[in-house]
Amino acid sequence: KNATAPVGFHLESMGKKGKASAADTGDLERQIRELKLKQEAALRAVQQAAEELDRKQGEVSVAQEDLSKAERERNDADSTITSSIKMMKGDDKVIAHLAEGLEKDGYAYADGFIGEPIASYVRDELRILHRDGKLHQSELAGGKTGANVRYKMSKVRGDVVAFVRGDEEGCWNMNLYKEYADQVVLRVQEKVAELSGVTVQRGNLMVTCYPGGGEENADCGKGGPCRYVYHCDNPDGNGRVLTTLLYLNPDWEETHGGHLRIHPQDADGSNKRHAVDIAPLHDRFLIFFSDRRNPHEVIPSSAPRYAVTTWYYNKDERDGAVRQEGASSAERDIEARRILGEIEKFEGQTGSSPQEVNVDRKALTTVRDTDIRGVIDVAAVAETRSNVVPEGG
Repeated sequence: KNATAPVGFHLESMGKKGKASAADTGDLERQIRELKLKQEAALRAVQQAAEELDRKQGEVSVAQEDLSKAERERNDADSTITSSIKMMKGDDKVIAHLAEGLEKDGYAYADGFIGEPIASYVRDELRILHRDGKLHQSELAGGKTGANVRYKMSKVRGDVVAFVRGDEEGCWNMNLYKEYADQVVLRVQEKVAELSGVTVQRGNLMVTCYPGGGEENADCGKGGPCRYVYHCDNPDGNGRVLTTLLYLNPDWEETHGGHLRIHPQDADGSNKRHAVDIAPLHDRFLIFFSDRRNPHEVIPSSAPRYAVTTWYYNKDERDGAVRQEGASSAERDIEARRILGEIEKFEGQTGSSPQEVNVDRKALTTVRDTDIRGVIDVAAVAETRSNVVPEGG
């Protein structure tokens, strides 16, 4: 049919179709422009959304950091509270362990006693005293009250020492340890029947270093090992009832030696048992009865060995020793002759002579600085002080 249709009609129809296509093209261009505007607006919105997301993520990161900081502060606060409670009362398990050991064996020790960083701070304070020349060669003898003949003999006792109260400049952490140890000793006393009713006194802290070296043929203090021979802290009723030590040697090795060797026995010297070696490990606290039940020695130490020694006294026995010492010059003379005989014995055993012998009683009274100067009643002081760690301490 199309083939037979008039030619004019066919051309007319094509003309109409051509006009329609031009209109559609204009609409399409307009639509494209609108779409481009919408696309640009959408891209701007996406960009703004991305920027907002980045900002929100930054806020989340800051919030997470704040949360982490708050959690750390809470943990620090919990740790401080725990430490403060410990400093006020002592650790229950440690106290029970020490009391049980005292009653069963006459000695006991506990590791991680005051914890870090305090143990290292105490060690640092002690090492600074040593560095600054505040530690001096230790003395021996002195009799019941320390006021009789005293001598220095490094081949018998090789440590250098100082006596501190804990309130001196640079001894803040030593004081913290002292107060904590007092609390522990008082609570241990409550659990040990033998100590019931005893008024316990404490002297100053004796901070010590055995400046040992590895040269076997050299003398103590000159590169050789240092030791303290077999002895007893209270052989004659001088009042000492408990000896405590805090060891401060984080890098200690078994080959360094320096162990405290206890020779347990009954008070009359009978029923001797096997010797016990206690290594001077960092933050190890040792407590033992000071009398003849626990004669002991420090075996040669080939590395510097730091410790804090404290003696706790039975007030009644101590007062009796002081009265006796002041009452009879004849007894003092007997005691002095015994000490001079002891010196002669050590001279024969070691082949060396004392570096110093002091028999001037007046000089002893004025210059002697020992643990018993300013002895205090532990319980009386403990009741009136706060052992809470101060903020920032």
